Amino acid sequence: MKPKIIILFLWISSVIPMRSQVGATNLDWDNQDYTSTQKLEIFAKGCNLYQIERLLKNDTIFEINYGQITLTPIQLAIDAFIKANNNNELWKCDQCINAVAAIMKDKRYNYKLQPLRTQTDLIYAIKREKDVVNNNEIIQRFEFLLYTMLLILDTKADFDINYSIGTYVDALNGHPGTAFEASSAYGDTSFCMLVKRYPVLLVDIDKRTGYNKFTPLMYAARFNNLKTAKKLLFYGADYLKKFEAYEVNGIPVIGISRRAGHTAMTKLLTDYKDGKINVAGCE
Repeated sequence: MKPKIIILFLWISSVIPMRSQVGATNLDWDNQDYTSTQKLEIFAKGCNLYQIERLLKNDTIFEINYGQITLTPIQLAIDAFIKANNNNELWKCDQCINAVAAIMKDKRYNYKLQPLRTQTDLIYAIKREKDVVNNNEIIQRFEFLLYTMLLILDTKADFDINYSIGTYVDALNGHPGTAFEASSAYGDTSFCMLVKRYPVLLVDIDKRTGYNKFTPLMYAARFNNLKTAKKLLFYGADYLKKFEAYEVNGIPVIGISRRAGHTAMTKLLTDYKDGKINVAGCE
């Protein structure tokens, strides 16, 4: 066999297995046909703002609120924002916030419509606050994301800050029913933003959707959120109110924190009850 033929044979032998291996681990996205809904999910995950804007403009009839995967397009963009924000990728943060805004401003966007999901996009964003790096600039950028979402939601005629997907509310397993409940469980920045923007939330600080549901303070106790617990106590939350459901039937807020093993929260509630500490609200 001639040397050139041998070299060609060896090259082909090395390339073919490599291509096969790539094909085995790749989704072959370049060879697939996508619906507009699927495209929106892909574009949102990458915060591809220009593709999102063009897609929404050119196809005005496809479903933009949900598709074939667990997260909505908005939630995919929020995930990308959290990662970029924590890594201080400022250009990507801007792209993600604008991507969220572009989808939410579309007339087809429905903040209530979340089939087979346990939360609205707003609740999802608030719950992601727990993953935000504790840095002032990073927190401020996250705050701007929430501000942008609320600003757009307030333009919707049917928007209600107390809206709840009641079917999926599961307090013990971390599924708050409202944005305020979510901020009580997982937030701090989001909590104060909601309180300042919607003072009505403080009118009934112990509001819940049923006797077998958590109050905001119960959520804070269950998920050991000391910051919001202090603020809720400042605003008059009832730490003696009882929870009437499941295996923890008939216990007050302090019992919820004790059963969850949150010693710091239990001490906070006990010390406050005994008048040993002072608390403050949002600045």
